[in-house]
Amino acid sequence: MNETNFWQIIETAWTASPELNAARKLALRTNDPLLLEALSYELSDVIGENLRQFLEPLDKEELVSFNHIMEQKLYHIDRQEIHRY
Repeated sequence: MNETNFWQIIETAWTASPELNAARKLALRTNDPLLLEALSYELSDVIGENLRQFLEPLDKEELVSFNHIMEQKLYHIDRQEIHRY
């Protein structure tokens, strides 16, 4: 598992739900807070389930690697200098 594969799995989880993916693309373009909030609810339910389906076939090593990349990404967006803004 590398970052390319990681992002490919994330993107595949979104493309498996075309309406939500279209809403996500619009939200990224417009930064509409109401749309972003609505997507946040769907993220854990629908997209989370899509992601689970795409992660299920991975072997232990790939899944651990995916998890490590995810942890690095989450750490990066929650780093101290971000909290200053």
